[in-house]
Amino acid sequence: MAGLDAVSRPRSIFFVAALGWLVVNGLLQADCLVEDFAGLDRWEPLVFAGIARESHYETRRTEDGRTFLHMESEAAGSALVLKEPLDASACPVVEWRWRVERPIVDADPMQRSGDDYAARIYLFFEYEGDNLPFADRVRYRAYRMLRGDYPPHSALTFVWSQRSPPGSSFANPYTERVGMRVLRGPETPLDSWQTERIDVLEEYRSTFGEDPPSTPMRLAIMTDSDDTGQKTRAAIDWIRVSPGPVN
Repeated sequence: MAGLDAVSRPRSIFFVAALGWLVVNGLLQADCLVEDFAGLDRWEPLVFAGIARESHYETRRTEDGRTFLHMESEAAGSALVLKEPLDASACPVVEWRWRVERPIVDADPMQRSGDDYAARIYLFFEYEGDNLPFADRVRYRAYRMLRGDYPPHSALTFVWSQRSPPGSSFANPYTERVGMRVLRGPETPLDSWQTERIDVLEEYRSTFGEDPPSTPMRLAIMTDSDDTGQKTRAAIDWIRVSPGPVN
């Protein structure tokens, strides 16, 4: 056994060194984020002025021991924001697995009264400062004076809807700086895991007609029902952010 260890140890060292060389040279690319929801230490709550009740988020385990994020909302609305900033230019591919158990029913997404979803994934870009037009800078600074921080420069939101068909795209009814895209619609079976994969750069260019800002990208999760007053329940199994395939 000692002889076998002596032979295998150099091979293991060589394998680790070779793997590191492949990553450095771009032949293999490491993930920028892998979240399996073993806990919520990497996330912080985001609450909204004017919404009295917060959504509920907790980690749970499946029968085979896999962890996931369980989320519920009853006439409530709040989000979880990843504490770690992301670089969209270096890591533009975002993948996740989710399901909806109890959806929002008969809500018109084009109206503020219907801006509720059982599950949303937000990708938003931080305030860009002096690169914005003068009028936008004034508006952002006024917002900061009232709220204490800057609002995002822009955001992409991917939702599970029971009214709009997959592929539908539209501006958020509260602001045109948030683009909405439906990934799952009423034809998707409830309580079934579904896997998504999006390219942030392509989505941003398609939504806003330009490249995303060079500011950090932030990732958020949300379930909300404050506008409709309904009760909803959903889950996210995992999230992965990566450079994507090597061209």
